[in-house]
Amino acid sequence: MRSKVIGIDLCVRCSVLLLLSNGTSHGYELSNALKKFKLFNEPGNSSASIYAYLRKMEEEGLILSEWTIEGKQKPKRVYSLTESGRLKLGELVASVAECAGALFELVEIYRKQVLSAD
Repeated sequence: MRSKVIGIDLCVRCSVLLLLSNGTSHGYELSNALKKFKLFNEPGNSSASIYAYLRKMEEEGLILSEWTIEGKQKPKRVYSLTESGRLKLGELVASVAECAGALFELVEIYRKQVLSAD
């Protein structure tokens, strides 16, 4: 079995695909939603960082974008999930679940071995 590492990249990609599985969204809306997931809240992780992820994910064929104009507002790019993105979401969620289980075990061992020793 291949080793899987969970990090910010995996979390952001998984979160973006999950958000887009509910329908289309603008980058600004995705950025705000990621903040609710506690992503991009750290210093150095600006809201603009989401656009690098979106570009890369579009290049990989996981999402699509198109420009829309609503009334007299400036054009906005709207993102949507592709079928490849939907499949990748399943893979990423499985990786996150596997890592979450391992992290939970680590916390439990810590509580038993270290905290109970005090």
